[in-house]
Amino acid sequence: EEIKDLLDAHHGAILNGSSGAAPNGSKPKPISLREGPNNSIQAVGIIEAHVEDYDEMFNCLERGSVCRSTGSTSMNSVSSRSHAIF
Repeated sequence: EEIKDLLDAHHGAILNGSSGAAPNGSKPKPISLREGPNNSIQAVGIIEAHVEDYDEMFNCLERGSVCRSTGSTSMNSVSSRSHAIF
């Protein structure tokens, strides 16, 4: 499975039709899932956004939702092929 940070500027560049490079020319940060203390799961390398109110939270959710991948499957013509963790 491929893990993408939907708040990373790199994915916004792809959405806007550029070559996939982030505005500053950097590549997306690698993301990994690791087991933490007490069998917890940690996503290492993702952007953690601090929000103060509903509008800021909704902005993050909307930015990430726009970058999700969708496509058809044999079971559903407009199926989401991605899962988001918020």
